[in-house]
Amino acid sequence: MHIVSAELGNGSNVDVNKITKLINAVLQIVRIHFKIEFNEKSISYERFLTHLKFFATRVFDNTIYQDSMQEIYKVLIEENEYAYSGVRKIVEYIEKQYSYKLTIDERLYLLIHIKRILDEQSE
Repeated sequence: MHIVSAELGNGSNVDVNKITKLINAVLQIVRIHFKIEFNEKSISYERFLTHLKFFATRVFDNTIYQDSMQEIYKVLIEENEYAYSGVRKIVEYIEKQYSYKLTIDERLYLLIHIKRILDEQSE
């Protein structure tokens, strides 16, 4: 939790406990869905964690990140159906628990990070 607090800075209006809970829930979804254990010392895990911190902040601030990467998203889904199955689980959880609709861009970044972690697991 102190890592989340330090990276958010003092100016954030977001509750660090809420962010930590969301991050832990997403990590648990990935862990259970893919039946993996994270290598917490890996760069892929650190990048995923960093993304989740910013993602959680946007969920609680109710801000939308959009960069219109729809074509890239479509291609990556087709090529990475297994990794995307985990993204769908996360989307369902976030929409149900936090009433936050993930943009295509958010889904894309989750897909990229999950794909990296899965690739690392298979090495």
